[in-house]
Amino acid sequence: MYLATNRANGKQYVGVTSESLQARRQRHIGNGKKFAFQVALCKYGAASFVWNVLKDGLSKSEAFELEKHYVALLDTYGPQGYNRRPGGRGAPLEVSETTKAKLRRALVGRKKTKEECERIYTPAVREKISLSKRGRRRPQSAVLAISGVRSATKRPDVRAKISQSLRHAAERRLDVSLGREVRALLDAGLSQVAVAKQLGTCRKVVRRIQKGTHGWGALLG
Repeated sequence: MYLATNRANGKQYVGVTSESLQARRQRHIGNGKKFAFQVALCKYGAASFVWNVLKDGLSKSEAFELEKHYVALLDTYGPQGYNRRPGGRGAPLEVSETTKAKLRRALVGRKKTKEECERIYTPAVREKISLSKRGRRRPQSAVLAISGVRSATKRPDVRAKISQSLRHAAERRLDVSLGREVRALLDAGLSQVAVAKQLGTCRKVVRRIQKGTHGWGALLG
């Protein structure tokens, strides 16, 4: 167990390592600016810190327990020091509100990858989500919205639009026999309107078949 003290402001950092103090010191210096202690090392320089061994020859469990004691004793947890955990293995990491805000901004609009979804939404998690939604009543606003959509479909103008979209869907299926009949009647001299009326389709479909657009040209050759 070791202690690093900043001579510029008196702030300290308590740490545990299985390496020599010199090796651990070098790794701290080379770790960039991940945490407050590394930021301070970059800002003040490694020469501004005094490094001391507090305890040596401890087991892991002893070291982690003693770390909590020294962090509390020297008051190095929080803004008055450089420790971002109260010490001990598995202690929660303190994340500032500024850092949380940065993380939130970085994730806005970001779509999770398939691997991330599989890792986060395990079968057990999916089952919990499913159970949590069972028996849940929709909010009144959602009920009214759904009701409004259902009522709208009964209006003549909406029904006409739905009918037209269904006709377009039928068109997208590209009926070869229809295309051939249309071309034969057009070649016989009938107008687009007359062909549409005779075959029970719309003029737009007849025009597209005649021009060979929207896939009709490739289909009919």
